[in-house]
Amino acid sequence: MRRGARFRRDQEGQTLVVIALAVVVLLGAVALGIDAGYGLTQRRVMQNAADGGTIAAAKLLATSVLAVPGPGNTTTYVFGTDQQAVYCRALETAQANRSFGFGTLTVTVEYGVVSNPSNPATWDPPTWQAGASSASCPAPSSPSTAVPSATRFVRVRSSTSYRSLFASVLGQPSMVAAAQARAHLTGTPVPVTGPTWPMVRHYNPADFVNNCGTPCDPTSVAPTTFWSSNNNGAVYGNFKAAVDLSRYSTNYPYTEGGNTNVEQLIASTDSTGLHPDASANGSNCSATWDARGDHNPTNHDTPCDVPNWFYYAFGGTLGLDTAWGTPSKPLPAGQSALRALGNRSVCTGIPVYVSAPSCGNGNDTKGDWVEATGGNIGSNFSSVLRARIDLQGALNEFSDRPFPNQNQPCVDPGGPSESNCYGKALTMLIFLWDCAEDFNGGNWALVVPPGNGNDCSQLHNTGNKIQGTNSSASVDRVHLFTAAPFTFYKALVNTSNIQGFWGGAWGSSNSCPSCTLNPLSNSAYLDGE
Repeated sequence: MRRGARFRRDQEGQTLVVIALAVVVLLGAVALGIDAGYGLTQRRVMQNAADGGTIAAAKLLATSVLAVPGPGNTTTYVFGTDQQAVYCRALETAQANRSFGFGTLTVTVEYGVVSNPSNPATWDPPTWQAGASSASCPAPSSPSTAVPSATRFVRVRSSTSYRSLFASVLGQPSMVAAAQARAHLTGTPVPVTGPTWPMVRHYNPADFVNNCGTPCDPTSVAPTTFWSSNNNGAVYGNFKAAVDLSRYSTNYPYTEGGNTNVEQLIASTDSTGLHPDASANGSNCSATWDARGDHNPTNHDTPCDVPNWFYYAFGGTLGLDTAWGTPSKPLPAGQSALRALGNRSVCTGIPVYVSAPSCGNGNDTKGDWVEATGGNIGSNFSSVLRARIDLQGALNEFSDRPFPNQNQPCVDPGGPSESNCYGKALTMLIFLWDCAEDFNGGNWALVVPPGNGNDCSQLHNTGNKIQGTNSSASVDRVHLFTAAPFTFYKALVNTSNIQGFWGGAWGSSNSCPSCTLNPLSNSAYLDGE
């Protein structure tokens, strides 16, 4: 009995040793599993950071493309931002996309430069060039390093060092988790529908080309004057670029709510309903504004409707390809027959990124006609335009540029203490017109330049005539020719002029993945590596 009991006690001791060894092995396996999972998580976090940083850098590049004069009469495209700003945008977004992590995040940016930017078939693989980095963000205003103009790809690498749990116990060194992502920049067609303000501008392709000096420094391009009280592209006699977007014409006899009112030639009017009045015209307007318009026909909607459309933006649709006077789109009752636009020089040499459906044989009945209204945009509407930018706008690559004093720094852009800055920006679709009509005696008549000119797209600022007569003509409604995005800045909107930059629209990368970049609308998409 004693010998048997001692044998059993010996077996029990061996079992404890086996269990202890098994526990050690199990704990080691668990630690290794945890370390492996932790490492995979760090890798996933770095991939999120790289993806976010890449698309942010690509969007900054895509929305800052500028057209500048090239050799001879050519036009080339460059980036209006610099490498420091691109780096900071990538770093800040990568940090925001990093869900957790205790180590220092390292980000590098590279540019994929192509040999022939006009031929997408040659873009891949690109030649990679290292980008500038910055020890502090936002990037300093100087010195600035230009982004290569032939860049069509951007790549961001992110990495961080971390200590695994098991390795820390054993005193092993830190490990590195890293990832990268690549984005492809592409041009997109200019959007021709979307929110717009009740102002238009005469089409001139030269407007889209920026003067950046010789040699060109795209990071210091001066803003474009979109409107001033004597601007050649905006002012035609008493017409100073403001338009009436009401459903009904106020040139014809008009009665609020009447059933014989004559509709304008607008694809669809604003049906967004009632809004609090934002016109700043006090007792002249009701407390609640109806977006359909037609509230003050004697003043052609200037006191109430036009400033509210500036604040809320027009919620209807203006059409470039509406085929008026056809079975599918007959003229509204009471409208006089459309006049043929004839040969227009504006239809020659249109850039590929400009949509002009009314050009070509038999197409000159296409496009909406929008009635002009009086009023100085700066004096009458700049305050509500600034209010809308402040409410809906955002900071971008130009927001911290100094204004109006170029020799003093911008302080707190977009913040409560903002001073001497461009400030918030808002990109809006602007409709551009080519021809105009004069309203007289219940009928519309085409306006042509003075003298023997018969090209309605080449009107002068004053002295224009009614076609076929020597009678002076006024611009009472305009024909919409095309549309282009324009980026307005809060500080550049005042009573004397309104400035900004053409372009800045962010399009859909699915619409044209192989299009070359243009100064109005571009996009980008992650294409992996």
